[in-house]
Amino acid sequence: MLTPNSVGFYSFKWQWCLAIPQEHKRSYQSTLFVYLSLIFLWTDTNTNHIYIKIRYNEENYNNDVPFRSGIGRNDDILSCSNDNDDATSTVANPQTVFTGGLPKSIAGMTIQTNEKGQVIAIVPESGKLITFKPITFKYKDATTRSTASTPDVVMTIGEGKEYSTYNLYLNKDGFVKHCEEVVHNLDGEHTVPWNFTYNSNGQLLTMQSSGEGATGTTTIIYQNGNIVETKIEYFHEAEFNHSHKIYYTSTDITTPIENKGSVMLFDENFGLDSDDVLYAYYAGLLGKATKDLPVKLIDNKHHSQYTQYFSWTLNSAGYPISFKGNHKTYSFSW
Repeated sequence: MLTPNSVGFYSFKWQWCLAIPQEHKRSYQSTLFVYLSLIFLWTDTNTNHIYIKIRYNEENYNNDVPFRSGIGRNDDILSCSNDNDDATSTVANPQTVFTGGLPKSIAGMTIQTNEKGQVIAIVPESGKLITFKPITFKYKDATTRSTASTPDVVMTIGEGKEYSTYNLYLNKDGFVKHCEEVVHNLDGEHTVPWNFTYNSNGQLLTMQSSGEGATGTTTIIYQNGNIVETKIEYFHEAEFNHSHKIYYTSTDITTPIENKGSVMLFDENFGLDSDDVLYAYYAGLLGKATKDLPVKLIDNKHHSQYTQYFSWTLNSAGYPISFKGNHKTYSFSW
């Protein structure tokens, strides 16, 4: 994009193509080529328009011809928007989510980063015997122009003959707006499309899947920056619809625990237990965390309720170093 220098404006000549509406062609051909002198004036960052002054030598220009963008009367000022704003690559930056720094490890997984601070792998911690599929991330070069078929990030889970790839397309904030999950197994492969939306705070609001198997919509409800309810609705199997209520205080914990580490245990804490795509969160790609750490979950499923309680141990800086639920215990390092 053009910017003025410190002492004046840019002035140059450029070949400009002006499309004249059919009803106003008159003596013009459908496309008119002229040489212009453009003087850059300023950029309006609110509307993403560039304002320029135009000088031209077209003697027979008809002042009554309307146009969207192109030639105005001699020395007119007009604005031109950049129609390719969405074509520039979005840079994934986990610091947007993990403002205090990424964890070194979480729940038996070590997080590896590149020189830009982007997550490139999530692998089992050394010496730990756990059944965990390695996860890798590959990022498109930020200088490469986006196309509809080029994902910004490719996440791969698993290896060998059975693995899944997630082609991730990011919004302007660097969060996934669309995903093409491609499942590879011994029976071949199939694709599951995903769509994601976020609230004004950049927190994950909805995710919708459609493809083979169980497909539906997950809706996340927030209050004061915290998830207070999750709802899972299936398109074709309504009998399996269910919801969860999440709480941040209890009879033992009367003051909410600040989520300094931006930890999100989607399965244990929020009941979102079926989607490996959620691992993208730890690369900073699925929105921002809750303000506080949850301490209680009520699962409303099949006309029954099941309650889980959570306990957290914090280090001296207030970051969680361990989590304990009804059935699982995790550790964290920073």
